[in-house]
Amino acid sequence: MALAQLPKVVISLACSTGKTAFARELSKSESVRELVAPFREAHGAAASLSLQALLHKHLLMGHEFRTAFRLANEGLEGTHFRHWRGGVQLS
Repeated sequence: MALAQLPKVVISLACSTGKTAFARELSKSESVRELVAPFREAHGAAASLSLQALLHKHLLMGHEFRTAFRLANEGLEGTHFRHWRGGVQLS
Protein backbone atom coordinates (compact mmCIF):
# COMPACT_ATOMS: atom_id res chain seq x y z
CA MET A 1 0.00 0.00 0.00
CA ALA A 2 1.35 3.43 -0.92
CA LEU A 3 2.19 5.79 1.91
CA ALA A 4 -0.51 8.23 0.79
CA GLN A 5 -3.13 5.49 1.20
CA LEU A 6 -2.20 4.46 4.74
CA PRO A 7 -4.53 5.58 7.56
CA LYS A 8 -3.30 8.71 9.33
CA VAL A 9 -3.03 9.89 12.91
CA VAL A 10 -5.22 12.97 13.35
CA ILE A 11 -4.44 15.30 16.24
CA SER A 12 -6.86 18.17 16.74
CA LEU A 13 -6.32 21.07 19.09
CA ALA A 14 -9.72 22.58 18.30
CA CYS A 15 -12.06 22.73 21.29
CA SER A 16 -14.68 19.98 21.59
CA THR A 17 -13.56 17.96 18.56
CA GLY A 18 -13.07 14.99 20.89
CA LYS A 19 -16.77 14.87 21.78
CA THR A 20 -18.51 11.65 20.85
CA ALA A 21 -20.78 12.97 18.09
CA PHE A 22 -17.85 14.24 16.01
CA ALA A 23 -14.95 12.03 17.10
CA ARG A 24 -16.71 8.68 16.73
CA GLU A 25 -17.57 9.33 13.09
CA LEU A 26 -14.19 10.79 12.16
CA SER A 27 -12.26 7.97 13.82
CA LYS A 28 -14.35 5.39 11.94
CA SER A 29 -13.08 6.72 8.63
CA GLU A 30 -10.83 4.35 6.68
CA SER A 31 -8.33 7.20 6.27
CA VAL A 32 -7.96 7.72 10.06
CA ARG A 33 -5.98 5.30 12.24
CA GLU A 34 -6.00 7.32 15.48
CA LEU A 35 -7.70 10.51 16.61
CA VAL A 36 -6.64 12.62 19.57
CA ALA A 37 -8.78 15.66 20.36
CA PRO A 38 -10.02 17.73 23.32
CA PHE A 39 -13.56 16.97 24.48
CA ARG A 40 -14.11 20.46 25.87
CA GLU A 41 -12.41 23.83 25.83
CA ALA A 42 -8.64 23.55 25.95
CA HIS A 43 -6.27 26.38 26.82
CA GLY A 44 -3.83 26.90 23.96
CA ALA A 45 -0.76 26.43 26.15
CA ALA A 46 -2.11 23.24 27.74
CA ALA A 47 -3.18 21.85 24.35
CA SER A 48 0.20 22.48 22.73
CA LEU A 49 2.05 21.05 25.74
CA SER A 50 -0.10 17.93 25.61
CA LEU A 51 0.64 17.52 21.90
CA GLN A 52 4.38 18.00 22.45
CA ALA A 53 4.40 15.45 25.27
CA LEU A 54 2.48 12.92 23.13
CA LEU A 55 4.84 13.30 20.18
CA HIS A 56 7.87 13.10 22.47
CA LYS A 57 6.68 9.87 24.07
CA HIS A 58 5.69 8.30 20.74
CA LEU A 59 8.32 9.49 18.26
CA LEU A 60 11.36 10.06 20.44
CA MET A 61 10.86 7.54 23.24
CA GLY A 62 9.35 4.85 20.99
CA HIS A 63 6.20 4.10 22.96
CA GLU A 64 3.20 2.61 21.16
CA PHE A 65 0.71 5.39 20.42
CA ARG A 66 -1.85 4.38 23.06
CA THR A 67 0.82 4.15 25.74
CA ALA A 68 2.36 7.45 24.66
CA PHE A 69 -1.06 9.13 24.96
CA ARG A 70 -1.52 7.80 28.49
CA LEU A 71 1.99 8.77 29.60
CA ALA A 72 1.77 12.22 28.07
CA ASN A 73 -1.41 13.03 29.96
CA GLU A 74 -0.48 11.56 33.35
CA GLY A 75 1.42 14.57 34.60
CA LEU A 76 -0.46 17.35 32.83
CA GLU A 77 -3.19 19.30 34.57
CA GLY A 78 -5.79 21.15 32.55
CA THR A 79 -5.76 18.81 29.55
CA HIS A 80 -8.98 17.25 28.42
CA PHE A 81 -8.08 15.04 25.49
CA ARG A 82 -9.62 11.80 24.32
CA HIS A 83 -8.05 9.09 22.19
CA TRP A 84 -10.22 7.40 19.55
CA ARG A 85 -9.61 4.45 17.22
CA GLY A 86 -12.17 2.87 14.89
CA GLY A 87 -15.12 4.71 16.41
CA VAL A 88 -14.19 3.61 19.95
CA GLN A 89 -13.00 5.93 22.70
CA LEU A 90 -9.85 4.39 24.17
CA SER A 91 -9.26 6.98 26.88
